[in-house]
Amino acid sequence: AIDTVVFDKTGTLTHSDLEVSDVVVLDEERWPRNRLLAVTASIEEHATHPIADAIVRKAREEKLNHIDHGEVDYLVAHGMRCPVNGDTLLIGSRHYLEEHEDISFARFERRIRALEADGKTLLYIGTATEAIGLIALRDTLREDAAEVIDALRELGIEHFVMLTGDRRTRAEALARKVGIDEVFAEQVPEDKAGVIAQLRAEGRRIAFVGDGVNDGPAMVA
Repeated sequence: AIDTVVFDKTGTLTHSDLEVSDVVVLDEERWPRNRLLAVTASIEEHATHPIADAIVRKAREEKLNHIDHGEVDYLVAHGMRCPVNGDTLLIGSRHYLEEHEDISFARFERRIRALEADGKTLLYIGTATEAIGLIALRDTLREDAAEVIDALRELGIEHFVMLTGDRRTRAEALARKVGIDEVFAEQVPEDKAGVIAQLRAEGRRIAFVGDGVNDGPAMVA
């Protein structure tokens, strides 16, 4: 009876294994590159997410020391807050740092857009008072993603939707490659559940495909 399939992007249409491509320092005096990567990896060790795995792996490859830190406070699917040597480190999405923690990255807009235009996912890092860094990661499209969507279309599925936290330009480029009809970009987990509700209100009969805690609200919907 299904006429619409909704895909989460990361780990579903793309491989879960990300790799760190850039460590961008925004406060070179206090947070040089290796310290920024080491402390981020030390905190991300406590998370279970492809982004966290990639950052921890990168720090280990570079043989960076573990940085002692306090207890990690999580805001699920948004970011983390953690005391480190007298500072408070904030790590997560731009939405989390700007909307929840009031740390602006507007001064670095040109660098952010250049990284996003290159198809990279960004992790934002700040202290309680300033933006201090970005870590860019790259994922790869699953080789059979377009083939699977073609096969589903032949089975009678009429409409394909992608949900992602990525910026719209990047999300739409990927959607064109695999034959997705509709894209909802720059989504936080709560937004994804709202999209499911919106599509159901339009009368669509939906299957949702996703993995990970970020997809929990959409799966419940």
